[in-house]
Amino acid sequence: MSRPQKAFLPAGDGPADEADEAEQAQWRVAWFDSGCRARYRDSRSQRDFPNGIDLNPRWDPNTTCRVVLPYPTTGMGYYTVVCNICGVTKTIATNGQRDDPRSARIACRRL
Repeated sequence: MSRPQKAFLPAGDGPADEADEAEQAQWRVAWFDSGCRARYRDSRSQRDFPNGIDLNPRWDPNTTCRVVLPYPTTGMGYYTVVCNICGVTKTIATNGQRDDPRSARIACRRL
């Protein structure tokens, strides 16, 4: 099995978004491509979310920060998202389909 290919991407290279540049500057987003392509192109989740999803856990919005992810992805893989302020690191998996995440709310260590 080959190692995932790594590419550093500026957060927010996806569709136009209301997130401001200062909010996005706190994030470092790295994309790791598995080299595989999605097999199942017509699933229910794709019909329900044709423009991607926003990962929004049920936490208090005052204790989370929002990161905009590059959308759409090029295939199956994952993002590693690091906050430059508090140091929190999260991994977000993608499957290379239309229902991939386009943004995420991540719990902040500072708040």
